[in-house]
Amino acid sequence: MKSKFIIKLIIFIFIPLSIKATEHVRLKTQFLFPSKMMESIGILKVLNRINTFSGNKIKFRIYEPNSIVPNFELWEAVGREQLQAAITLPGILAMKNPANTFFADIPFGPSFIEFNVWMEYGGGRELKNKIYGKKGIVSIDCWGLPPETAGWYKKEFDTIEELKGMKIRFMGIGSKVYNKFGINTVSLSSKDLLPELKRGNIDAAEFIRPDADLNQRLFDAVKFNYFPGWHSQNNVGELIINQNIWQKLSSNYQMIIKHVCEANYLNSYVSMNFNQIKPMNELNRKGVKFRNLNNKVLKNLKKAWKEVVQEESKKDPLFAEVYSAYQKFRDQYAIWGEKGYLK
Repeated sequence: MKSKFIIKLIIFIFIPLSIKATEHVRLKTQFLFPSKMMESIGILKVLNRINTFSGNKIKFRIYEPNSIVPNFELWEAVGREQLQAAITLPGILAMKNPANTFFADIPFGPSFIEFNVWMEYGGGRELKNKIYGKKGIVSIDCWGLPPETAGWYKKEFDTIEELKGMKIRFMGIGSKVYNKFGINTVSLSSKDLLPELKRGNIDAAEFIRPDADLNQRLFDAVKFNYFPGWHSQNNVGELIINQNIWQKLSSNYQMIIKHVCEANYLNSYVSMNFNQIKPMNELNRKGVKFRNLNNKVLKNLKKAWKEVVQEESKKDPLFAEVYSAYQKFRDQYAIWGEKGYLK
């Protein structure tokens, strides 16, 4: 009896506390976007599959956007365990932490393939993990998103100077590029977008992609939809989990969460590209005029983006560090990337 007690005592002292694969885990999880939108990119299926593969042991308690904390405080809330998890976008955090720009919607950024090479083999993942680790959270890429459009405008334009003085809803670091040309950028939630366009309080709006733009009925207020989305050629959705909770999960639980998210990451990117065909045809039938930004406009925007990078690098050492690693990777990758694929 005494020996058994000693063995149990040794196990208790020397084996780290963890949530065993036989125990139930309940994760209070807030969404950045409404559940209906999350369903279209497979996130509800992801959470259900994690629950199923864990033998109904891991359950996410879902809360709608802004219901527990404001959306822009999701990372802090997860870090201090006010929430155990959240479904969000790295690019939104970039508004507080500009270095996050290089882990998601990078202006004039790489293709889907090159972006993932950067993240998995070029040093991006290590930098992201270091940044998130300091916030007390773990990030797992859970869905991939195709390019956004360059926005919806009330009139056609051939030069970027024609937009000077306009008030445009524009999110992310790309707004700083527009500001260079005297364009006033504002942040607006999706529910305020159409009303503000109809009232004339804003002159144009960048939102997401044709499927989401169609659902927002932006065509009721403006008819010119410009491409390509220079500010967001790739985007990534993430599941973030409190670091202490993650470390206590069994290796089996961690593996289930990672593998289910990885499977949805690729599938969502492919399906979301396919899902733009029908909405674009529908928008066309509703009288929307699709336009391409000309080379001169793109050249001026790219030049302004480089200026923003230099300014942000001077202000923020972390931004400078991540940008330097990102650009070094792109320069090295170019010998293959510029020759291996048809343009």
